[in-house]
Amino acid sequence: MLDSKHMIDILRCNTIPSVYALVDDQITKVKVYRQNTVNIISENLFNKISNGKKVIKQKHQYFVTETDFFMDSNSKVELEIKFKNATIKDTFWIVYDIDDSYDILISFSVQRKYSLYVSYDDSLCMKLKGTKEHITISLPSDVYSGKEFLDWSKLKSITYNNENQDEIHESIQLSDSNETKLCEIDDIKDIEIQNLKTPLSQLQADYNKLKEKSNSNIEKLKKNYNILYAQNQKGNITIYNLNKQNNQLKEDLYNLEECNYTLNNNLNVSNKEINVLVKKNKQKEEQNEKKSQVISSLNDKIDEYDKSNYKLFCHINVMQNELLQEKEKNQNLKNINDELKSNIEELKTIPK
Repeated sequence: MLDSKHMIDILRCNTIPSVYALVDDQITKVKVYRQNTVNIISENLFNKISNGKKVIKQKHQYFVTETDFFMDSNSKVELEIKFKNATIKDTFWIVYDIDDSYDILISFSVQRKYSLYVSYDDSLCMKLKGTKEHITISLPSDVYSGKEFLDWSKLKSITYNNENQDEIHESIQLSDSNETKLCEIDDIKDIEIQNLKTPLSQLQADYNKLKEKSNSNIEKLKKNYNILYAQNQKGNITIYNLNKQNNQLKEDLYNLEECNYTLNNNLNVSNKEINVLVKKNKQKEEQNEKKSQVISSLNDKIDEYDKSNYKLFCHINVMQNELLQEKEKNQNLKNINDELKSNIEELKTIPK
């Protein structure tokens, strides 16, 4: 919901060619590139409202047929908006749909002369100096009430005049009480910054501890991985050698079978020769049996090595997953730390 703090932040951000507005704690930056072109770079995504609004891309620019957008805090976008038939005296404006009830209209022009003011008829007005054009936002009176907001009930109007590029004149008109609460905004910002410093320091310390622990775990995982990898390589070499021996035995067995076939083809020789051949064949068969037993034993060993190698492979995968998880945790912690630092820097850059 729009409150007085948002309003004064919007009024303070009146530097051309860059206009900043703090809306729902998100910074939106608006840049003027040419007399008739506006570029919006936002931390939020300004999407079209779905009821027939269109954005047409033409020549690397966007012509906006409707200027109503709503915010999506989970995305980013960069739009370049070109207003047809715009002149140097025209006022460009963007509508932010805060909720279903209230809009903020940010008005600016390329001629560097404009007025922004809050009028206490429950309206926020923005007017281009030297013209009759202005934009008014009607706001309910309860926006200005509430303990968490400033007491705006005594404020009549605030006018910001940017007559000169290097100088901003501020004119504050109050009621009979002559009180202003503008200083409370700076106090609130200072308190918010101080309140963030302590948890940031603690988070930095926690991050350093977790990073040190994570690095230690990563080193241990690397050592274990290297050991398992070496064992796996050794197992692979052993399997290779066994396969080589197995292939040689298969070749010998094939040769023996050929020899046996040759002997069987010579059964028409004399009985003596047959007896001799049978005896030799029997000897060969015995040798073949022994070699078959050796082959069977080698196959059993190969199966055992295959099973052992598979277990090592599974264990290596588990270790690699743990290593990736540790790296991901470390990266997430770094991202959190970077985000906190970025938030502090953004708070520091907010004009006091």
